[in-house]
Amino acid sequence: MAAYLIWFLVGLAFILLELASPLFISVFFGLGCWITALVEGLIGVSLTVQFGVFAVSTVLCLVFLRRYAKRLLPSRDEREGEDELVGVGEVVAVTRDIPCGGEGEIKFRGSYWRATSERAAPAGAMVRITGSKPGQKMTLVVEPLKEGGTCR
Repeated sequence: MAAYLIWFLVGLAFILLELASPLFISVFFGLGCWITALVEGLIGVSLTVQFGVFAVSTVLCLVFLRRYAKRLLPSRDEREGEDELVGVGEVVAVTRDIPCGGEGEIKFRGSYWRATSERAAPAGAMVRITGSKPGQKMTLVVEPLKEGGTCR
């Protein structure tokens, strides 16, 4: 297999790895691989030079492109307050009773989440997600769809 094709495929693997990583770094290793593939394909250089091109191009991409790319693509930390991340407004089913002011469980997007409510909601009831518990992003705040008593 040609060296430029190997560099291209390794670069593609790095870029695909970025989809599973929150760090926003591996894409620059992928770009470094692709630049190395381009140099190898156009002028054909030794393996030592290929690794040098990879190292230099990766560092240059990280230094000069990362800050501009981060402006275009907000990180998870910058999006934390967005409603769609915690499913605000979505209607879900209660899987374990939620007592007044206590914690129960709901099924949301295929996973089970801790949930709390100001009103009791029995298992099987439908609730609407209103946000996440302050300081505990993994606990969702919900409200039952049917009117019921308030907690005292």
